[in-house]
Amino acid sequence: MSVDATDPFALLGLSPVDATAPEVRAARRRLAKAAHPDRGGDPARMQALNLAAEAALAAVRERDGAPAPPSAERRPPEPSPAAGPAGERRPQGPRRPGRVVERDDASFTVSVLPVEAFEALSLVAAWLGQVLVDEAPYVLECYLDEPTECFCRLELFPEAGGSIVAVTVVSAEGGSWPPPSADDVRDAFIGGLEELGGSS
Repeated sequence: MSVDATDPFALLGLSPVDATAPEVRAARRRLAKAAHPDRGGDPARMQALNLAAEAALAAVRERDGAPAPPSAERRPPEPSPAAGPAGERRPQGPRRPGRVVERDDASFTVSVLPVEAFEALSLVAAWLGQVLVDEAPYVLECYLDEPTECFCRLELFPEAGGSIVAVTVVSAEGGSWPPPSADDVRDAFIGGLEELGGSS
C-alpha cells in the first residue's frame, strides 16, 4: 500500500476526518526521530514532514473553526526593562487582557555548543508550535500551542563547552489564563530535547 505524498494526513499516518492538533504534533515528533538529518535522516524527507504537519494543522484548525496562530509579521512586544527582574511575573496592563511577561535568564543548560543546541531547540519549537524568527544560532522566537498558547523567546549563550538557554514568555492576546510560566515552557523544551535524544 503506497502513501499519497500530496495528502498531509496520509504522510503522517492520520485520518483527516478526526485527527486532532495534538495527534498531528505527536505524529510529526514520532516521524521526525527517523527523518531528522541530525539523526541520520534525509533533509528532503524532513522538509516534507514539516510541510505535511503544517498543512495538517491548518486543515484541523479550519475544520474545527479555530483561529490560526500569528504569523512572523505579528510578533509580541519586546519585554521592557520595567518587566521586572528575572522570574518576576508582572502584568503589562491593569486587567486580564493585558500581556504578562516572564523572563528566566538562566533557565536551563544544554551540553552542546549553541549551533547544535539551536538546531535541536528549533525542532522542538516546531513540535510545540510555530517558529516565527530564527536568528541562528543565538535567538529563536516562536508561538507555542503547548504547554499553553504563548509567545516564547529563547536566547542561547555559550558556556564551558555547552549552552545556557534564557527563556522569555509573553502571554498571547486572548490566550489561556493564567498564562504559562517560564518554568512550564522550560519543562516543555527539556521534555522535547529528551524525546529527541538531546541532553539537558
